[in-house]
Amino acid sequence: MRYVLESLIQAYYLDMEHPEATIECRLEILKEMGKWATGSRIIERSRLDNGRRVKQPYLELCKYAHGSYEELEPAITGGDIGWRIRLAFNQELFDKCEDFTKRLMDAVYFILLRRFPQSAKVAKMDQSILDFLKASNCTLTLSLLDSGQAD
Repeated sequence: MRYVLESLIQAYYLDMEHPEATIECRLEILKEMGKWATGSRIIERSRLDNGRRVKQPYLELCKYAHGSYEELEPAITGGDIGWRIRLAFNQELFDKCEDFTKRLMDAVYFILLRRFPQSAKVAKMDQSILDFLKASNCTLTLSLLDSGQAD
């Protein structure tokens, strides 16, 4: 999920900053950008409205990408196998994954509609899309559609 969000923001940044560049040129630009083209740095440089709200799920997903001393120490020193290490179904983790997926999709919809405002106009006029966004709690996307930026 983190990879998807980061890749989408990179694509958005390159589209907005270098709209006439070919895909090969964009790949070279990405190479030149180096480390700042990843993580929260690319979110900040993309100048997305509500960038903080896009950044929040990214930062939360980062917590699940790498093991930490705090997680591994009890398993190594005391045999306490934590929920991230154990290979068993965990309802709490499943619920978090479902929540992250919904929040990720909200960020994806938001970025796509910012990049393609003509689609935002169509979405704003389609009640089934609005109902879906409301049912999915896509508050970021709905705030864009309600803001008048989709007109």
